[in-house]
Amino acid sequence: MLIAQFDRLSGWNGGGTLSCAHWLNWKCGIDLGAAREKVRVAHALQALPLISAAMAAGELSYSKVRALTRVATAEIEQDLLMMARHGTAQHVERLVRGYRRAQEATERGREAQQWAERSVNWFHDDDGSLVLKARLPAEAGAVLLLLAGVPGVKTAIPVVFLVGGASVLYMTGTTTIVQMEARRDMHGRVLALQTVLLGGSAAFGGPLLGWIADTVGARALMVLGGVACLSAATFGTVAARYGDGQPAPRAGV
Repeated sequence: MLIAQFDRLSGWNGGGTLSCAHWLNWKCGIDLGAAREKVRVAHALQALPLISAAMAAGELSYSKVRALTRVATAEIEQDLLMMARHGTAQHVERLVRGYRRAQEATERGREAQQWAERSVNWFHDDDGSLVLKARLPAEAGAVLLLLAGVPGVKTAIPVVFLVGGASVLYMTGTTTIVQMEARRDMHGRVLALQTVLLGGSAAFGGPLLGWIADTVGARALMVLGGVACLSAATFGTVAARYGDGQPAPRAGV
């Protein structure tokens, strides 16, 4: 809890320190991956008063709490706490892994059902307008609604600013992740590859997108861009969810 408060007050900020985890790595000699876990656990405990109190009373070890905070919510905190009190750290880890697998299986089943039941029906009305009736997964439906609400240039301008802001957040976010996750001796190579992929692709991507817009229309191109973004976001989410969760070895700060 002290770590969470220290992070919230930005007590680590200064002297070029990138984050609270980097401060713990520097000042306390904790491995960067382990430091990030301590920061994550500390923030998670703020929403889990029962587990936090049990840890403060010495009833739960840090290993148990670290595992519980990966899946614990206010609704299931009491049940998880009871199991943790009567099991070893290994039992708790096994319990958490099983619970996460069950959650993921449920989520995959719901997504698969939405995808299997998708449908689009359309016809031209008497006045020539196109009438659509669609059943889509939530993400695809959000893209469709966004495009349907852009009838002209004046309305499109705020959307462009919104997309531009999201693009800036994406660029800064990916660069930050690359710098934090890559080994120090690989920073130059990884950032160079990122620059080539994100910036260098404009040389052929711009003409290609212009040709697509001329061929199928600007709105169809926006749909394609939205699908590409959603696909990338889905891939990142799946990669993060099904990864082993173990940080790669890094050099010290």
